[in-house]
Amino acid sequence: HGKQNVWDYIVGQAILRQAHGNCCDLMGKDVFDGNLMPHSVIAAATPELFEQWVGWLGVSPTRI
Repeated sequence: HGKQNVWDYIVGQAILRQAHGNCCDLMGKDVFDGNLMPHSVIAAATPELFEQWVGWLGVSPTRI
C-alpha cells in the first residue's frame, strides 16, 4: 500500500464500481478525490463485504 500512482486509483475505482463493488479511503472519502498523495484504501467486491470491512476498521464512508 502507498506506492500506487494516480492512475492506479482512478482506474481501479472505475473497474470496481463497474463490477458493483465499493471502495473508500481510510478517512471514508472517495478513493480518487483529487488527492495525488499515496494513501491506503478499503475495497470489496460486494456491498456486504464492504460494510464488514468499514465496520471492522471503524470507517464511516461518505459515499457507498
